[in-house]
Parts: sequence; C-alpha cells; structure tokens
Amino acid sequence: MKINDVSNKLSGHIKRIDHTGINLPTMLYDEWEYKNLLEYLSFNGNVYSYPTGEPWSFLLPVTENEHKNEITNFKILREPRFEFVYDKYTSIVGIQIDIETDLSKNEIEDLFPKDQGVYYQGCTFKAIYLDYSENLDIRLDIRYKSTYGDWESGEWLVCERKRM
Repeated sequence: MKINDVSNKLSGHIKRIDHTGINLPTMLYDEWEYKNLLEYLSFNGNVYSYPTGEPWSFLLPVTENEHKNEITNFKILREPRFEFVYDKYTSIVGIQIDIETDLSKNEIEDLFPKDQGVYYQGCTFKAIYLDYSENLDIRLDIRYKSTYGDWESGEWLVCERKRM
C-alpha cells in the first residue's frame, strides 16, 4: 500500500504516535550483537525488556534523575517510546510506526479491508505494510481507539522490573 493512500484514509483520525521501532532479523544479527546494542543504549537511557518474554525491548524517555534511579512518575505519557525487536519471523530489517487513532476496530477494518494489512493475535492494531523496498519493511500499526493507562505511562514496563 502507498503511504498517500494510508494518509488519506486516516486524515483527521490520528491522535498520536504511540511508538516507533526497528525489527532486526535474527538471521542477520547475532544475539550478542543485539544484546550489546541494548546494553549500550541502557547506559544512556532506560531500556526495558517486554514483561511477557518476547524479544521486544523499549527505550523510554526519562529525565537524568529517572535514568540514575528509576521512573516513579506515571502521570505523564512516556513518548516517544522506541522499540527494538529481535525478529525471527523476517529476513529483512523493518521499521515500525505505531499510530493511535480515534477509530474503532470495525472502522479500521472498513478503511483497510482484509487484503490490506494483517492482524497479529492479541494486538490492538492492524499492521499495514507500505510499498517501499525489497530490502526494508515499513509497517504502520494502526491502533484502535483506546484510553490511556499503564502502557502509555510506561508503568507496566517499569513495574515489572525488567530494566536492562
């Protein structure tokens, strides 16, 4: 799908960017390279492993004090978050942009029929892959309308105590 088509369909419905990220294929990057990258980033920011065990890590924006100690203020949105995925399902690097909308799941399905995108089990978005390159995936995760909670504030990641 072309970016202009997605933009036209979502015009007036984008609330915010929830997070961006990069998917690094396991067949291109050794696990030690991936872990070294996350360790390096953790010296300069707060990196948290995904609490359910998937190889997804998030870099959260923090103050200097929160980096030295820990995040305790969960009344603000932690944006923009950046996700790192060690991805065994692909052979090329992927860029992801998670876009929150004011649309319901049914409204998103009306805009993007079954042949336009993918639903991943347990996720609150429809993944739309852009026509870009054979050597790079660009995926827009079109998120359903939601209310703010422990995900948006970073509280769920922080309180699970999986900081790197």
